[in-house]
Amino acid sequence: MQSTSGDYELLYWDVAARSQLQFKSAMRDVTWNTQTCVFGFHVFGMWQQGADGHDILSCSASGSRALLASADTHGKVNLFRFPCSTFQAPGHVYPGHGSHVTSVSFLHGDDWLISTGGMDCSVIQWQVVQPAQKHSTKRTHKDYYKPPTKSRNSSTSMLSVIEEFLPEEPGSRNGGRTAVTDAATQTSRPGSPDKASRNTSPQPPPDPVQEENKLIQQLVDSLFLNN
Repeated sequence: MQSTSGDYELLYWDVAARSQLQFKSAMRDVTWNTQTCVFGFHVFGMWQQGADGHDILSCSASGSRALLASADTHGKVNLFRFPCSTFQAPGHVYPGHGSHVTSVSFLHGDDWLISTGGMDCSVIQWQVVQPAQKHSTKRTHKDYYKPPTKSRNSSTSMLSVIEEFLPEEPGSRNGGRTAVTDAATQTSRPGSPDKASRNTSPQPPPDPVQEENKLIQQLVDSLFLNN
């Protein structure tokens, strides 16, 4: 157990032995269930410039150990982050009482804070509102990845584009352009021999992916030959 007094003293007690602990260094790494003492390493940041040992009358840490509330003699309730171990830590000040605030305490769940006044004899209930989360505008790898969309005529369009860049072969019909089989309609364009006249047996339709790969390879070979 911890206790403080008006002479700025912080003492530790062994409740089971009902005695005071003399070696304070042994309590340095102890995790306390509650934090209501106004002096200590985890709360010294709530003392602002010019404050003496009587300005803060009470303090309370939230159950989640995320917030620290304090009550002062100026009728204000102050809110800090816990642990408040920074010299003159920044915080929020909330007026409301007409005189000094005697005590503050978080309720179960940390959604509400209760403060009691002195001469005004008032009890104020404060709601703890979490700040809204800001949506980051920074792009991630998911924003740049888009799954490929399947188009019905994508193979035909690619074949048509590649055909325009293929070099003309000498001796071919229709101005020397090589005939290309349309993968979508399965029909032969002008300039290609009719396969049905040569072979009456049904032939499996050509694979559009293979046709596209062949045309890409022809285009690459022609570019290397021209250079």
